[in-house]
Amino acid sequence: HATLAEVSTEPIERARHLALASPGPDERVAATLMTAAEQARRRGLPDEAASLTRLAVARTPDEHADRRRERCLLGSAHAYAATDYELCRELAHRVFALAPTPAQRVRACIQIINAANQALYDLDEVFAEAFAQVGDDTCGRARLHYLRAFKAHASDGDSAIAWTEAARAAVLARRGGDRSTEQVALAFQAFVGTLQGRPDADEPLTRALARPQDAGPTGGHNGPRGIRARLDFFADRLARSGAEFDRMLRRARESDDAEETVFLLCGKVDVEARAGRCDRAMEAAREVLDLAREIGANLGQVYYAAAVAEAAGGDLERGAALARESVRIAREDQDLVYLPLAWCVLGQIRHRLRDPVAAVECLSRARAIAVRRGIVDPAAIPWSVDLAEALVAVGDHDRAEAIVRDVQQTADRLGRHGVYASLSRADALLRGESGDLASAAAYLRDTAA
Repeated sequence: HATLAEVSTEPIERARHLALASPGPDERVAATLMTAAEQARRRGLPDEAASLTRLAVARTPDEHADRRRERCLLGSAHAYAATDYELCRELAHRVFALAPTPAQRVRACIQIINAANQALYDLDEVFAEAFAQVGDDTCGRARLHYLRAFKAHASDGDSAIAWTEAARAAVLARRGGDRSTEQVALAFQAFVGTLQGRPDADEPLTRALARPQDAGPTGGHNGPRGIRARLDFFADRLARSGAEFDRMLRRARESDDAEETVFLLCGKVDVEARAGRCDRAMEAAREVLDLAREIGANLGQVYYAAAVAEAAGGDLERGAALARESVRIAREDQDLVYLPLAWCVLGQIRHRLRDPVAAVECLSRARAIAVRRGIVDPAAIPWSVDLAEALVAVGDHDRAEAIVRDVQQTADRLGRHGVYASLSRADALLRGESGDLASAAAYLRDTAA
């Protein structure tokens, strides 16, 4: 390795050989590795950057403890960018054993939270530690409130707290001059407010979109334009939603951002399936499954998206298996975002496979989670249409009628015309079951017109 390090002209390769030739602590070797890691990061190779930084941490002498801490934090960030969440957590946890400063403890906590993705249910102590150490760092506190808003949304099932925490994050970020956190917090506040059916839900997003959009986190799936694409999907503005997802996907692929690509492909599946472009939905589903396997990401939303595609234009039994896998992962992660969505697609598939009893069970579970989370918008967790139809099939007409009336009223108030029209089909089924076939047919014709 020493000989290869001498003759190599490629900095990353040379640094790796140099490290393997010097297994003990050596600050010169550690510094060379850090330089190579930065070069790897600039080339769009976060996995190489993380690996090199991990070697640098191991080669850093004890007398340079502060450098070792900083290198752990940098390596953790590189690992997160490479979607190596295990290494991200490992390097972040190492910081706590190295007598870190309060600011370093906060950064380590944030990395651990980020690496959890949707599985935030057991991180209360990490959040408590971060808030205890953040002090008067306004920007750090803003970031923590934003992350706590997401935890309230994804794991705690408390939309009211999610709205409040996102609003608080935006105020603090603006005060501290952190435009990126302010914009994602405002966008998330708008998203949560929409789920709640708040009349003022659009206002935070309007403010966020009025600011310049950069190529960092604010330009991704959790940024203002990404959130707007999701809300456009809820409102059946599929052309604009699809165009935005395609634009963001092109950028994610150009920058080789695997995690961002995964999330955006899942959104694209939803849009293409809703638009009836089943071949494109299937193509996006295959791509996201392959990519998730390639990077080792076992994410519930990937299996959910694949199930949606199969339900739209593939094999229903395969779709049911994918939906069950999404349910399993979401339950394991206590992910209250994708668990009800997985129950919805599984219920829809069971109904189409002529098993309305199983469909009612699945869709009722989705409904219960939506109610618990305070979600009012019927487009956000689409249990209502399929549950009403399944209830008609099992002969529970009273419950079906109550759902149709209640949800149509909400859909009308929120402008969810697609949901309203789809519920008209269940309404027609109820009329038909009562023997009034002429009225059912006339009602469907009027709705279609």
